[in-house]
Amino acid sequence: MFLGQFIGPVAVGAVGLLFTLVIMNQGIFALMGSGSGAVLSVALGQQDNDTADRLLGNLIPVTFFGSAIFAVLLEIFALPVVKFLGGSGELLVMAVDYLRILALGMPFIATGAAMNSLLRGEGKMKVAMLIASGSCFLNIILDPILIAWAGWGIQGAAWATVIAQLAYFLCQTCFHWRGNTRLRLILNRIRVSGALTTRVIKAGTPAMLMQIMSVIQMGVLYKVLAQAGGANHLAFWSFLLSSALPMACSRWWA
Repeated sequence: MFLGQFIGPVAVGAVGLLFTLVIMNQGIFALMGSGSGAVLSVALGQQDNDTADRLLGNLIPVTFFGSAIFAVLLEIFALPVVKFLGGSGELLVMAVDYLRILALGMPFIATGAAMNSLLRGEGKMKVAMLIASGSCFLNIILDPILIAWAGWGIQGAAWATVIAQLAYFLCQTCFHWRGNTRLRLILNRIRVSGALTTRVIKAGTPAMLMQIMSVIQMGVLYKVLAQAGGANHLAFWSFLLSSALPMACSRWWA
């Protein structure tokens, strides 16, 4: 909304072109978040306190560093990746600028979202919703400030998203550190367990496969739109998909 008002349809199209990369990053969350949530539910039902206590400490490093590797690759290969997706001209420049900043926040959103999934698995639905909603509202507030008032343009939109993602991650961390939760964040429990990670991957693979299919579908769609229709067509479809995404997510992650 703010991109279209303050910059124009090319900016909306540039952000929309990168939507497939955002979904790819969310695939890491889908794998670890949904998988950990499923393992947690089973562990709590079986009163397996040892597994429940180790889940959070295993989830954080695996998700964060997995997403960080993906983010580093995007930083290095931002230009060829955007070209492959169909970017050219002014749209290419804007998309690369946005992507290189957005990648900085990808590990935080993936890890925060995975931790949020654990909260839901524990039954803390209200807390999970409040944290997620708060980060969204922060992003909305920061967008006009950084895009228009600070004059940062599309880079301001990217920084607004990164700041909101960081706040999302920090809120999750603080709640697990001091909040009323079964899954307390204790430093000496932050370690990777191969056996536990294997269980989580098996449980979370179906959710990840759904993300992969979405990436393939949207990747083909956006590439065709970028080549045949240009920025205006990308902007239109970006608006439609962003409107439909909340309903899709509520179905996938319920």
